[in-house]
Amino acid sequence: MEVLKTVTLSEGINFNLYKGPLGLLCSGGADSSLMLYFVLKNYTGKDPIHVFDLANNPLDLKNTVAVTKVVNKCVELTGNHNVQLHIIHMKGDKPDGPEVLADMVKQVGVNINVLMTGVTKNPPKEVLDTFTDEYGCTKDSNRDAPNPEDSLYDATDEGYPWIYTPWSLIDKQGLGKLYKEHDLMESLFPLTYSCEYYSRDKMYGDVGDKHCGKCWWCQEREWGFGKL
Repeated sequence: MEVLKTVTLSEGINFNLYKGPLGLLCSGGADSSLMLYFVLKNYTGKDPIHVFDLANNPLDLKNTVAVTKVVNKCVELTGNHNVQLHIIHMKGDKPDGPEVLADMVKQVGVNINVLMTGVTKNPPKEVLDTFTDEYGCTKDSNRDAPNPEDSLYDATDEGYPWIYTPWSLIDKQGLGKLYKEHDLMESLFPLTYSCEYYSRDKMYGDVGDKHCGKCWWCQEREWGFGKL
């Protein structure tokens, strides 16, 4: 896959842009939101940038509210309006796995050349050991030891687009550094939503649109960015 442009975001961190149409899997979280910002800021192709979000029913669709705010803010910050947001609703709980996420592209029926995801590396083990698991929400072990060769994956033989994960070798503290260096901590970061506490569990009551501060993902976010 030919790289159209490589942008150096910080020392040792490069961000590739490939030939479109591009698809971005965005959850409203800090990782995919930063990915969207850099794509909108640097991509000059004529093809629209397609953003895909899977409405999460157990999360009371909070991710869908967050991703809409994030897209609007990224457009405002970059001046790039060449973006289309696709929100996919489905019954039941949010399924897991890259195949399920990539199936959203098929469901919408748009042509995508490269599909981008905001997956990051897990924190170091000594940090992970300090995180608590209060109601069964734990880390993704696939993020423990990422392979640099897997950051761009040819999934065309499986019926999917090429898949690019620009943050696969970067943990949340690395992303926190990017947010600060690019002056996004006060503009973009507050609109993102990383919490995975489902209010139906009612362990701490309904936290509304706030972060619960207790789930694994909130702990990782606070470690990486210094605040929720």
